[in-house]
Amino acid sequence: MEIGDLVTINNAPFEGKSLFVYENGDIGVIRGMVRGMSRSYSTCVVMLFKDFNEYHIPMAYMKKMEAPC
Repeated sequence: MEIGDLVTINNAPFEGKSLFVYENGDIGVIRGMVRGMSRSYSTCVVMLFKDFNEYHIPMAYMKKMEAPC
């Protein structure tokens, strides 16, 4: 994933809204990257379209949206 990619949240371990505000099914755009020691601990700064706020979300919780062609 790279800055500017559209992503969906679909691997979050909690059902519905939680302390972290984001939930499975939310859509956003990657605004920044924070690299960790492994992919599971790397996070991205994602602006969610539901409230236009930025959140640090683990890469393992996201899936890149791609055109179906």
